[in-house]
Amino acid sequence: MDNSLNIIKEVENYKTLDWYKTYRGQAAIILTFIGGFIGILLGALIAFIMSYFDIIQTSVSIFSVFLAFGVSAIIGIVFGYYPARRAAKLNPIDALRYE
Repeated sequence: MDNSLNIIKEVENYKTLDWYKTYRGQAAIILTFIGGFIGILLGALIAFIMSYFDIIQTSVSIFSVFLAFGVSAIIGIVFGYYPARRAAKLNPIDALRYE
């Protein structure tokens, strides 16, 4: 019982620091940008391989690169930051009760 009270006190102390609000969605944003970059590299590599072996003639335009990265960023930020923000607002006791 004493250990769980200490955990609750630590969580409450952490929530009062306000700097947690800055970093709650940062991991989602970083993973989104890394995933978008890897996706663009793989797409360009596949397009190059298909053109090199004369399977089909392809080209990667700068517009398609920006479009792919933009869609990746929007989806990752919306679906990564929103749940993190929502979870940060929860009371730790209620969140653990429903787990």
